Order: sequence, then structure tokens, then C-alpha cells
Amino acid sequence: MLPHLLFGNVSDMMFLLGKIKTNEVGACLDTGHARLSGDLDGVFHKLSSHLQLVHISDHLDDWDAHLLPGEGSIEWLWVVDQPDRHQFVGELILEMASREKDSVAVTLARVSRGRDFLASVLEAQSPHLSLLPDQP
Repeated sequence: MLPHLLFGNVSDMMFLLGKIKTNEVGACLDTGHARLSGDLDGVFHKLSSHLQLVHISDHLDDWDAHLLPGEGSIEWLWVVDQPDRHQFVGELILEMASREKDSVAVTLARVSRGRDFLASVLEAQSPHLSLLPDQP
């Protein structure tokens, strides 16, 4: 949903997806980009039949900062309801930017906090859904 990029407008993606005669072609929705476009709700709806992947990232409504869920201003209770509303069966991927001076341990701790935040919101909104368990 960044107009300076190829398919940066949903209408461009919808045009192309409409020309492809199969639902096997997938789309990735980036929550940060869609929110910056001002149409997060519309993007979920419009891409729902092709949606296979959702990049989960947050921001403060000013630029695509790739913050973890809960570090920005996106309403995550609303977001986690969308997969059920649109019969989404793909993957949710946490997308984040590391901080230049953070160690690997600090970065991993941030990822864990973001995952735990998203898991708690998901559990509160859709108890039958869950995130994949932590990997050993």
C-alpha cells in the first residue's frame, strides 16, 4: 500500500489478480502498509480470496517503522478478528526492524514480547486460534 512501489495500490493488485484465472496466486497483506494507506479494513476485504500471508507489524501512523504488535498504534483486537471474518487460512508473520545497537539477546526478547502480546490479543478475541508454539 505504498504508491511508489509496484502494486503499491490495492487497485493495481486487484487488476492483476482479476486477470489471473486462478485463486492459487497468493497475496501478502502487510498490516503496517495497509494502515498507512488509510484502508486496512478495505485491504483485508479486497484481498481476502487471494490472501495467503499477513505480515504483522505496527507503527505510530507516520512511517513504516516495523514495530512489533503493541509498540505502535494499530488496533490489534480488530486485526486478529479479520482472519475469521475473511476465512483466512494462511500464515501470520511477525515483521520487525532491529535496533542498531541492540544485541541479539535484546532483539530476541523484543520478538518474544511482541509474540506474547499478539498471542494474548488472539486468545482474548479468538480462543480457538493460536500461534504456533515456540520452537526449541
